[in-house]
Amino acid sequence: MSTYLVPSSLWHRDTRLADAFLDVEKGAVLFVRPRYAGKETLRQGGGDIEAHRYTIRGQLDREIWYDADCVLVRWDLPLTGGDWLSFQREMA
Repeated sequence: MSTYLVPSSLWHRDTRLADAFLDVEKGAVLFVRPRYAGKETLRQGGGDIEAHRYTIRGQLDREIWYDADCVLVRWDLPLTGGDWLSFQREMA
């Protein structure tokens, strides 16, 4: 079995392809299952951008969106109780 490992910070362009993360806080390996969830339009900087959405499940759950240049533009993380906290990068 081959494992592709990237930092858990989500900024690495290959985060969407990795089946394991190196936890940047604890130094542990976290196993995940990434899945492409399709294209979405995000409102950004007064305009719209096309972004590719990926779901990550496993020892770390995230929803992540990358633009056409593989730049991280949005990420959501789960909260206790089933809600999600969203962060969106604003482009100038």
